[in-house]
Amino acid sequence: MELAYTVVNGKIVYNDGGAVEKKMLYKVNRGDVLHFALLDTEKKYSNLTLEDIVVNLCDFGIDVLLIGGSTGVTDEGITKITDIKERNGIDVPTIVFPRSVGDLKGRANAVLYMRCTNSRKMKYVKDEAIEGAAYLLNGNIEEIPLTYLIVEPGGMVGQIADAQLIPRDNPKIAIMHAREAKANGSRWFYLEAGSHASPAIHEERGPELISAVKKYVNLPLIVGGGIRSPEAVRIVKKAGANGIVTGNIIEKEDMSLMKRIIEAVHEERAPGEN
Repeated sequence: MELAYTVVNGKIVYNDGGAVEKKMLYKVNRGDVLHFALLDTEKKYSNLTLEDIVVNLCDFGIDVLLIGGSTGVTDEGITKITDIKERNGIDVPTIVFPRSVGDLKGRANAVLYMRCTNSRKMKYVKDEAIEGAAYLLNGNIEEIPLTYLIVEPGGMVGQIADAQLIPRDNPKIAIMHAREAKANGSRWFYLEAGSHASPAIHEERGPELISAVKKYVNLPLIVGGGIRSPEAVRIVKKAGANGIVTGNIIEKEDMSLMKRIIEAVHEERAPGEN
């Protein structure tokens, strides 16, 4: 049986990933950091339309439109994004960031096929993933296997998942979760401090946690939670993040700040950085 991945010259090469994942991995392997713009398609914006926001984000150079939200993902929401992309000639992939199996929508390009290993609820550890597998067997959407780990303080997502939050002062716990994730077939790893996190993922030993996971586990690492400035982006990049998720700034419709954040994501890493 062919292995799910191989390592060539220190770079991860997946043998069974789909087109979206392979494009993401190509960028990671050449040293790029990915920007994931997290959008809630059901949110009512004050000054901009959803189309304004999507077009601006794509013009600024995001790598992924990550579709999620507190109420889940709807067919109507995915259709809105698909129609906007078609009208404006946008080829940035749409990836669903699901709350449940009900969020698996075929018009998206891919879905983060995820489990939260530090949730106390089996629903988020395995039940949703098992139920979702039946849908994915039909080949309706490309799946990207990912393990999601909630770090202190956790915020609302930590409460919903009833997470046993990962402490920042004991990286060994996060490393063990990451090694288990890799052993069980996850191809991406996501450290999440929670929306509006304080301290944010780049503060109070968060960078040490990111660096420790990167040092011991050879998986592409996505981070999120309270990243609201170019300076925060540079800190998590230096720590070793391969992907950065931002959402709160989009909700505030601050496109000028988003542009500067995205520019910081795509700055070349300084010599010696991960």
